[in-house]
Amino acid sequence: MNAKRPSITLLLEFLQQSYAPTEFPALLEQFRSWQKIRPFAGQKILEATPLFRNTLAKFLPLLAGGADLYVSQNNALPCDPAIAALLPDFGIPTVDNRDLLRPYDVVMDCAGLHAQVPSRCGYIELTRSGLAKYQNTKQPVFLADEGRCKVIETCLGTGDGFLRAMQSLGYQDWDNRKIIIFGAGKVGRGIAFYCKKAGAEVFLVDDRSKITAPAGIKLLDWKDFSSQKPILSLAWCIISATGIRDALKDHPILPKLLQQSVLFANMGVEDEFGASVPDKNRILNQNRPLNFLLEEPTRLPFIDPTMALCNQATLELLSGHFPAGLNRPQPALEKPILDLVTRKGCLARELEGLSEIAPAGCLA
Repeated sequence: MNAKRPSITLLLEFLQQSYAPTEFPALLEQFRSWQKIRPFAGQKILEATPLFRNTLAKFLPLLAGGADLYVSQNNALPCDPAIAALLPDFGIPTVDNRDLLRPYDVVMDCAGLHAQVPSRCGYIELTRSGLAKYQNTKQPVFLADEGRCKVIETCLGTGDGFLRAMQSLGYQDWDNRKIIIFGAGKVGRGIAFYCKKAGAEVFLVDDRSKITAPAGIKLLDWKDFSSQKPILSLAWCIISATGIRDALKDHPILPKLLQQSVLFANMGVEDEFGASVPDKNRILNQNRPLNFLLEEPTRLPFIDPTMALCNQATLELLSGHFPAGLNRPQPALEKPILDLVTRKGCLARELEGLSEIAPAGCLA
């Protein structure tokens, strides 16, 4: 784990070559503030945020604030190998499973993969899929996915990422294409929004007794296979975005569609198709989240608020402000970040329409 002293100047210069200040205003503000007061001096922080170029923007304020930062090399984490190879140049050490037996002050987790790593002050869990790993914890856990900042990432950012990934594979013509999305949560609704904007005819599949579809999107009931069958038979692309492992494994219609030219795409961390699509090569990107085939799966402006929130929550954990158990983001923590992104960021137009896309209650 030995590494040279972090080169914050080199890291900042690298980021400035790739991004404009309006693309990560919240993280830049943290960088400017924390390099003066160094609130993380001497604190050991384990980072398990999926590593891509824009993840380096998250590291910048932590390093400037004095943190001893270590990046996990867990093979289950999405990662751009080219960016991982750059970490030594910035003086950022990586750790493997042998180094995860010793304690850290804060563990930044993803999908609960590091729930067993000893942590002095607690954990930050980035995803909803990792929630189950922390249900019975006796330490403070901050659930980033429960906040308004994450809605920007998962609704807008993931929808934008899905469309860019499809276009990178050569699928440019969306006019009147039938898109069926299983799951009408934040991810599914964001994908539906971007597909509709591209010209597709979009259907969401979920529990009609609990879900209301966004304007212009048709909603099919989860258990009403008779209503799904004629739509699925004409589908151009079927997308899974439920967030639940094996959610579609017993779906009676999907196996019959494998003989057709329909496209299958998974936008969840888990294998949601299960036995209904046994050959994972039949699913785009071999059943991995489709946007992760991109160099930047979620563009920095969409993920800047989430990464800034996680950084701020790290400071709160170190200060002992969170009680033991699960902690959801409170308005007092998120509002300064959201206000800054609205004033200085480049997403003003997208943010204006977010209330029409997000599930009920997400922006409360």
